[in-house]
Amino acid sequence: MVAFVYLLFLLFSAVSTIDITCDYYGYDWNYWGERYTCSAKLDDVTEPAVEVTNVIGQHSYPHSANDVRGVEFQNQNTVYIIGGLTKHFPNMTDLYVFRSNLRKISRCDFVEYRNQLQTMSLSRNQIAVVPNDAFEDLIHLEYLSLSFNLLTAVPNLKALRKLKELYLFENNIEALKASDFENNDQLEIVWLYYNKIKYISPVGVFDNTPKLRYFDLTNNSCINQKYYKSWQYEQFKEFIKNQCQIEVHNNNEV
Repeated sequence: MVAFVYLLFLLFSAVSTIDITCDYYGYDWNYWGERYTCSAKLDDVTEPAVEVTNVIGQHSYPHSANDVRGVEFQNQNTVYIIGGLTKHFPNMTDLYVFRSNLRKISRCDFVEYRNQLQTMSLSRNQIAVVPNDAFEDLIHLEYLSLSFNLLTAVPNLKALRKLKELYLFENNIEALKASDFENNDQLEIVWLYYNKIKYISPVGVFDNTPKLRYFDLTNNSCINQKYYKSWQYEQFKEFIKNQCQIEVHNNNEV
């Protein structure tokens, strides 16, 4: 009986495997300098805990797997993020999952990137819920995009102490809380246009972002403005006290 139960455990806890095919090219993401990138093709990923076992594709001379900095999934059907990429690309710093029907993310998706991921874009997907600890291990992340998703609140960014650029435009975010950016003192750019923001805390939203030089709040419910490096913070706070105080209580975190 014990052996039978153990066998069932192995069957249900086993990690599924998948092959990917890479087209390799040089890619300059966000003008940060060219990165050797794998544009990956794969079968549908509709279950969690899927890992890459084989990578198919011819490298551009004189490159090898050690030179790959970015892995890109575009126009795929990846409901879940696949794992095991760093086993094949040990020096990757960038992960892009675009237009790929991505719906579920969790902390375990990103543990393998703890010491290396700098850029991550999960834009144009179907992400509605971000677990509170999802980004806990991405301590070196500098660029994050979750634009064109279904978020109703700013996700927990407290672990992202090195974050410089944040893109959350085209979501359903309704409020900015005082704690949303309290640990992100390296933030320089925040894009929140085309959301549904109707409440912005009048106390402290951007108190801890001394490097913030550009943020976009156009086309929201209570505000339709862009701010540049010369913006007047006190005037902004006065404006939101008058215009952005309809409190909301929903939350996209679990």
